[in-house]
Amino acid sequence: MEKLQGRDVGIDLAKGIVIVLMVIGHCASADNSSNALQILIGAFHMPFFLIVSGMMYAGGA
Repeated sequence: MEKLQGRDVGIDLAKGIVIVLMVIGHCASADNSSNALQILIGAFHMPFFLIVSGMMYAGGA
C-alpha cells in the first residue's frame, strides 16, 4: 500500500479493522456468555496488535 507522510496506509487500515472487531467482540460479551463471535475475535486481535507493535517499534532507547 502507499505511504502517507511516512505511515503505511495498509497497517493503519488493518489496525482500524481490528479495533472495530475488538469493540464488536466486547459488545458481544456484554451478556457474560461465550459465543463463537467472541471466541473468533478474541483469538487474533491481541496477537495482531503485538505483532504490529513489534513491526512498528523503532528500536531507539
